[in-house]
Parts: sequence; structure tokens; C-alpha cells
Amino acid sequence: RRGAGPQASCSAVLRREFEVAGPVKEAVLIVTCDNGARVFLNGEPVVTNEDWNQPSRADVTRKLRPGRNQLRAEARNSGGPAGFLLRLRVK
Repeated sequence: RRGAGPQASCSAVLRREFEVAGPVKEAVLIVTCDNGARVFLNGEPVVTNEDWNQPSRADVTRKLRPGRNQLRAEARNSGGPAGFLLRLRVK
């Protein structure tokens, strides 16, 4: 995290590892971030969100692999309160 205080610009790198146990029928990723974010799945860019008022979505069905997977988000804030939300729905 860079920056300090509620009015400062800052950025963060967020990571989450998870396991996929079996075949994936569908996987959809939705993200929003004040003020923007880039999301990577297993090191590959999958979606960019530039407007926190409008969530971005990506079909990542073919990008998930059996076993361990990693999501990484590079999030940034341009001052004021910040927020980040990512949802991965897997069927």
C-alpha cells in the first residue's frame, strides 16, 4: 500500500489462491474498485475496471484449471474513501 490518510492516493496488490476440485461448467468474475483495478487469473490479465460506478465482468470459464489457481488484483484509489469488490461465481 502506498499513501497515507483518507485523502491520499494509494494502491494495493491483493492476492487469493483457491482450489478447483472438478470440471467447471461456468465461471464469471465481477469486479469494481474505487478508483480502478486490473485483475489477473493465473498471471494472465482477465478484466480491467476503470469506473467504480459500473462493475466489469469477464467469463473466465476456460481460464480456470484443475487444482490451485490464483487471483491477483492491482487496485488504486485517487483520494478519499476507497473500496474494492470482486466476486467469482463458479458452477
